[in-house]
Amino acid sequence: MLTMILVSIASCLFLAFTEHFEKKLKISAFVCLLTVNVAHIILFFLAGFSDPGIMKRNENSFGCHDTFIKVVHKGIFKKTRLCETCNIAKPFRSAHCSECDNCVLRFDHHCPWLGNCVAKRNYKYFYFYLILVNIHCLLLLVFLYIIYLKSFVMEKKLIKH
Repeated sequence: MLTMILVSIASCLFLAFTEHFEKKLKISAFVCLLTVNVAHIILFFLAGFSDPGIMKRNENSFGCHDTFIKVVHKGIFKKTRLCETCNIAKPFRSAHCSECDNCVLRFDHHCPWLGNCVAKRNYKYFYFYLILVNIHCLLLLVFLYIIYLKSFVMEKKLIKH
């Protein structure tokens, strides 16, 4: 949440203190930054508050203390890992998140900025959120560079006169 607020504040301050912009350029900068900012806020909430793929706990115990158990999948015996906390046979690439205390399908990591795991069901939202935050920062840099060039040209004009 703090990351989202800081990026939004940077855009607001940028637009508030840019007197070197022409009106058309300032409006286009405002529209670009606002669009990207709103989109990355929406993706932040989608990634942070959607279910990452949490697997339901099994109330019954397997009655064994092995880390691997044999399961039948499509008529074939396979070895799979057992989560002793959740009492479930974990599918491939699932893991137990120590922060959430849940087993999560296709677990990637627990994101402290989102306060949620990034996994199977919210990975695309997280990925596009990161892309949009980077685009947002690049837009700020581009507009700052334009301001720098305009102020440099204005200084050269003042020096010549």
